[in-house]
Amino acid sequence: MGLAIGGATTPLVLALGALPAAGAESATSSDHLPRLRNMGSARVVRHTTTTKDGRPIVLRSVGAIDFRHGRRQEETRPRGVYPAEDRQLGPDLYMRGLPGSPAPTGRPWQHYRSDFVPDQAIQDPADILRSFRLYRPSVRRLDRRNVRGVATTHYQLTSTVPVAPKLRAAGFTGRSGHTDVWIDARGHVRRMRVRVSGLGGSPAATTVSEYFDLGVAVDVERPPARTVTADPSGASHEQATGPPQIVASGVADGIPWAVRFIPTHRGACSNLASDGRAQPYGVPIRGSKLLGSPCGSSGIGSQPSLQFTLLRNGAQIVSGTVPPPEQRYWLKGASSVQLHVVPGTWGTTSVAMRLPTIANATPPCCGTRSVVEPSS
Repeated sequence: MGLAIGGATTPLVLALGALPAAGAESATSSDHLPRLRNMGSARVVRHTTTTKDGRPIVLRSVGAIDFRHGRRQEETRPRGVYPAEDRQLGPDLYMRGLPGSPAPTGRPWQHYRSDFVPDQAIQDPADILRSFRLYRPSVRRLDRRNVRGVATTHYQLTSTVPVAPKLRAAGFTGRSGHTDVWIDARGHVRRMRVRVSGLGGSPAATTVSEYFDLGVAVDVERPPARTVTADPSGASHEQATGPPQIVASGVADGIPWAVRFIPTHRGACSNLASDGRAQPYGVPIRGSKLLGSPCGSSGIGSQPSLQFTLLRNGAQIVSGTVPPPEQRYWLKGASSVQLHVVPGTWGTTSVAMRLPTIANATPPCCGTRSVVEPSS
C-alpha cells in the first residue's frame, strides 16, 4: 500500500516544520521563488535531527550526488539509525551497515533495486521545488544568509493538506507544513530544510541539506559482487500484455478522475489520472507510456496491492488489485463509499473506491480482511 498526495509523491516532504523566525520580513503577495536552475552535481552535507530509543540524536551525512546520471554516495555517522554508507547507481542501491539487518559474513553490502520514479534521493532540489507548483504553496521571503560562503536568499514554502468540502463542514482542518530553501543569485538551491512527520512507527525527523562544489565529478564504485547480498524481490521489470483499461471514473468534488489498469505479465499496474493529468510517479512499464503504481501480482495467494491517493481538493481515491478469491476490503470508519469492483481477465480483481468523507477511516492495507464488502 502506498500513500500519495495530489497524484505525486514529492509533497510528502511538506510535513510540519518550524515556524518563521522572529524578526523575519513580513510576507507580501508578490513573494515568489526566483527562476530555478539545476546544479547538475554537487557535494552534500546533511544534518538530521531525530530520536533513537526516545532520545534526541543528530546524524551527519557527507557525500556527493550526480543528479544528471543518478549517482550518489553518502556516509552517515553515528551508526545505528541509518545505513552507514549508501551507494546508488541509477536504480541500484547498495547499503552497508543497515540497522536491524545483519549482513552475512564477508558480504557487508545489501543490494536493492527499484525503478520507481521520481527518486528524490537523486532528484535535483530545483526539480523537487518545481513539483510543488501544482499545489500552489504560499511563498514567504525571509532573510539573506551566506551558505558556505555563498550569498543566498531564504524562502519558506507553506503547504496545507487539502480537506474535502464535507470534512471542512464537519470542522476538520488540514495540517500545514513548511519547506525552507536558500537560493543563490543564479537560482541554485544551496540549502534545504525539511521536516518529515513520523510514519509507520518511524520517528519524526528534520533534515538540513547543504549543497556546494557544484559541477563536481562524482565517481561511485559498484561494490564487488562477492561482497553483496542481493534483494530477493529483484527489480520490477513490468511488461505490458495489453492496452490500458479504465476500471473506474468519476468527478470528485469537481475534479474528474479515472483509474486505469495496465495488464502485465505479473498481474496489473494502476495509473490514476486526475485533472486531465496522468499519474506522474511509479515504475516504467515496458510497452506502455504510463507509469504504474501500485503494481500487483496475480494468482491465488498473492497479496493485495492498494494505494490511497489524496487529490488536491481533499477528495480521496483508493485503487489497486486484489487477487481472487479475496473480495473483501478493509476500510473502517468511512461513509458514502463508492466502490467499483472489476474482475480482471488477467487473474486479479481490480478495485477503485471513492471516499467523499473519510473522518476516522484507516486506509486499506495489504493482506487484511475487510469490514466493507462489494454489494451483491
